[in-house]
Amino acid sequence: MKLEDFQRGLEDPDPEVQAYFVGKVMRQAKPDDVFTFVSAAKIKKLWPRLERYLGRSREFWTWLFAIWEAQDHALDIPQQIDLDGVPIQVDIAHEILVNKLSALLSRSELRDLLDAKALLENGGNLERALEDAPRKDAGFSALTLAWALKSFPLQAVAQSLGVSDREIDELAKFQTSLIDKLIASHP
Repeated sequence: MKLEDFQRGLEDPDPEVQAYFVGKVMRQAKPDDVFTFVSAAKIKKLWPRLERYLGRSREFWTWLFAIWEAQDHALDIPQQIDLDGVPIQVDIAHEILVNKLSALLSRSELRDLLDAKALLENGGNLERALEDAPRKDAGFSALTLAWALKSFPLQAVAQSLGVSDREIDELAKFQTSLIDKLIASHP
């Protein structure tokens, strides 16, 4: 089978056909290679249909997803999307949150604070992100980030960008709350 035919099978409009091809790659490819073809989210969505195609690998995949679920990491694999015929990897929300916290430490840009606010308000796990951030940025610490946020001239920057007074107040409350959480995360 040619790669193009296989990829068409993975995107077939019939979920049964998709399940067959996803099961095939999960059964025959190395686990890490599976995620170059299909996202964890798609596997979870198709699971009831595809598990019968997994053969002896079913036990492994059941175990792996159970571990991820227990650790709250079920979708911690970058998602592959097609952008005008070009496949690209998109980080999951948790990785983006970790990156935004690191960015807040190293530069003063309002967009990073806005993004962190949105990610945390939409289910982001601050405690877990604080654990993961030093693995990506060796100079990261929650207390240093708290100081950087305290020093960030939120009102002046926001006003210069034309942000409304109401939005500035909301951001200031978030900034204060985040600083308090960062300080409280240390003994």
